[in-house]
Amino acid sequence: MSQDDRIQNWERQIHRMVRDEDGRALLARMLGLRVAAPDNGPSVVVLIPSLNNIKRNVEKAIEVMLHHTRHSGVLVHSVVVYGHSLVQWVRNEMVAQLYQANSGRWTHVLFIDDDIEPEADSLVKLLSDGKDIVGALCTVRTDPPIITLRDFDESTGDFKTRMHWKKDELLQVDGLGTGMMLISRFALDQITEFYLSCGYEKMLFGDTEQVTALSAKRRAEFTDKRDERWWLNGCWFQCLPAMNGRGEYGEDIGFCLKAKHCGIPVYCDTSVQPKHHGDYGYGVRDFLFYKQELLERDAAAKAPAQNAGGANEG
Repeated sequence: MSQDDRIQNWERQIHRMVRDEDGRALLARMLGLRVAAPDNGPSVVVLIPSLNNIKRNVEKAIEVMLHHTRHSGVLVHSVVVYGHSLVQWVRNEMVAQLYQANSGRWTHVLFIDDDIEPEADSLVKLLSDGKDIVGALCTVRTDPPIITLRDFDESTGDFKTRMHWKKDELLQVDGLGTGMMLISRFALDQITEFYLSCGYEKMLFGDTEQVTALSAKRRAEFTDKRDERWWLNGCWFQCLPAMNGRGEYGEDIGFCLKAKHCGIPVYCDTSVQPKHHGDYGYGVRDFLFYKQELLERDAAAKAPAQNAGGANEG
């Protein structure tokens, strides 16, 4: 490689670094400059659980969204892409690494899956909602494209799909998928304490000696640096045993359930509607078509009974 080529490579690299908050901090350290403290505005770390299988159109959409967000005056750190076999472990380890870095610069994390394609203004909208936990209105990535809004039935312990919402509504829900979710550091701190104090176990079994002993072990492991997987790991995302006795809740529902019992409401901004890529980019529009099919099927099933009733009356 010629000297001119190397200079051009450095020029491109520096150009990328100055557009990123972490990159600017690195350049400042290299040049012996003082790094200015961040202002009081939001400071977001973007976390993408992935095995580096991000589709190009998804990657591009995320880049456009972050560019739009930075130009709106929001501090956005470098994107962190990380993955292995268990998604709940991945999510927990990504957040734990932020706590381990002992940096006070971040105020929020944005979880976005590697198959979620957001609109450019999605993160700005979520931040403007001003909530500790707020997510996008997503569907699953298969047919039927069920929406990921959930209501909790206290009497049965079931989480059921919510079928109705208002357009462009900030909607409080009991459960929400984490395909695209903005979470404040305050919420993570509260859920950390819920885990360390065995809040869920106390709900299930009471405040027994065994639960108290387990809580003490968790606190010890939380601060033990010998195993970085568990050091400062608040296990925010867990597949908790279902209260109805049927299996487990998913890690996203487990997170929302913990937040609920910490007194932190979970919201969905229904104006934020990314595509979820599977066989194709599923979105809310596809769910609405599916919902209409269900209504027509239900009406058709009721029609023969109504006709029979009318014939008997005659």
